[in-house]
Amino acid sequence: MKDNTIFQIIFAVVLSIGIAVFAFFLLTHFTPSNSRGDNLLNFYDQDHHGDIFILGNSYVNEGVNAYIVEDLLYKKHINRSVYVLGIVGETPLHRVVEVDNIIKSRPGMVVIGLGRFNLANSTLTFENTTIETRERMSLFLERKQINERKLTQEEFQPFYNDDQLHLQTPFERFFDNRKFLVYHVHEFFLNLLSDRPLLTANFKDPWQSTKNLSEAEKKEIVGNNKNQYAISEDFNLQKKALLYTIQRFQTENISVIIVVLPINPMISEVMNQSSRDNLSNFLNSTGVPWYDYEREYPSEYFIDTAHLNVAGRTDFSRKVATVVADNLRKGV
Repeated sequence: MKDNTIFQIIFAVVLSIGIAVFAFFLLTHFTPSNSRGDNLLNFYDQDHHGDIFILGNSYVNEGVNAYIVEDLLYKKHINRSVYVLGIVGETPLHRVVEVDNIIKSRPGMVVIGLGRFNLANSTLTFENTTIETRERMSLFLERKQINERKLTQEEFQPFYNDDQLHLQTPFERFFDNRKFLVYHVHEFFLNLLSDRPLLTANFKDPWQSTKNLSEAEKKEIVGNNKNQYAISEDFNLQKKALLYTIQRFQTENISVIIVVLPINPMISEVMNQSSRDNLSNFLNSTGVPWYDYEREYPSEYFIDTAHLNVAGRTDFSRKVATVVADNLRKGV
């Protein structure tokens, strides 16, 4: 009887551990696999020869409607598919790992939506980012190792340290996924309950919020983040990453234009002229066409201090279509 009890206890413990490991596998394998980063990788594995990609952060996702851009291009006798491929919190430094995948899908033009803070001194560290972006980097490095070639230290050494470039074994990746589990579970329920769903697999529809912050709430956000918008004349990591991205695309005969994204005039008011001059000087040095829409719209066109609402998005999408059409005609 005693032996049977011990056996039952051991069996129950082993069974419990097995169920826990299996549940962990299901959660960490299938939940992150529905992330926008993972779906972007699958998107880039497809042939998009001649298509137009619009890159950037959430300002792009909520600021550009791909259908409006496509429709206006079509009316100008330009039949191109347009995709909005922004990621929350993305900066040029984060996008470096994505460049090879974008090139592989062969777009005809890449529009880089640039928020002014993207090149600011406050965004220099890779750690200063969202957990989604950190997971995305792991996904891209893993896919590069498996499907393309061994990642060399020299390729990304100017941008990342050895820990960030560490290529995980499948065993390491299995347990590392736990870091992103809470984020993805939170995202799942957020998408169910929120009026502002984070579209993970749709690269056409814009993200939308039906709620606009009050002017007082917008001013409070600006007041708490005044120091984020200073751009120095130094050639920092973000500028280096943007220049690297541009040069890689141009080497592969992919046209590049830069669009400085609109921001709430409340932010413009706290930006000094030297920051604007430093940004202009750097963008001029890239040699690609760029367009400045920073002060294009009043506060009423924004849901907050940077994300456009329906009225802002509709008008800005038309402007993006116009500059894309003009550059395609020029053969840029």
